[in-house]
Amino acid sequence: MKPGQNIKDLDFGKYKKNSDFQEKVVKNHYYKYYKDFSVVYDSDGNIIKLKTLSLNAIQHVWLIGIHSLDDVTQRLGNNFVVSKYDKAQRLSSRDYYDNANKLRARFVFPEGDVYTTNNQKISLVWVILEKY
Repeated sequence: MKPGQNIKDLDFGKYKKNSDFQEKVVKNHYYKYYKDFSVVYDSDGNIIKLKTLSLNAIQHVWLIGIHSLDDVTQRLGNNFVVSKYDKAQRLSSRDYYDNANKLRARFVFPEGDVYTTNNQKISLVWVILEKY
């Protein structure tokens, strides 16, 4: 599954729906939510955005072996842009661009040290792959 791929070519039946989110349509973009990720596609069925919704999705669904920003750097290198993602939530992102394919990989992370209830440091909050 990747941006640019058509949803008609994929089997979404194997993924559990996420009842925490309401599916919606905004400006001819269709938003669907599954347990570990969300998908946005256009009226032709072409995927324009994939977003992880859990650590499981980050580590297992798309990016096997990615657990931290260091892992991202080892895989994709140092050619990235850091930007504020959500100031209110104190989130920044490390953005990698593939201009030839018009793709952006955005790795969203907390500013400062943030820990889970199990006292594990959170280094990635979401991964977003999208067409631009």
